[in-house]
Amino acid sequence: MGDKKNEVSFEGTMTLDKVLTYLQELATSVRAGTIRVEKGAEHVVLNPADIVHLEVKAKRKKAKQSFRLELSWEDTGLKISE
Repeated sequence: MGDKKNEVSFEGTMTLDKVLTYLQELATSVRAGTIRVEKGAEHVVLNPADIVHLEVKAKRKKAKQSFRLELSWEDTGLKISE
């Protein structure tokens, strides 16, 4: 098994409509079984497993509010073929 780390990250500000479109596209990709994240020339392709760990964190402090959603799963790498 390779331990090569591929990572693409993004942080920025956008309209709520654009965020909702992004989340809808993400949900469609998860249902299809392949998530491809691209930023410039960098990209990562993920294949969600049947069992997924979900972490949700919501926080409110005075006027600032935040919501964090994390999905993670193990890639066993197990392949059976002829």
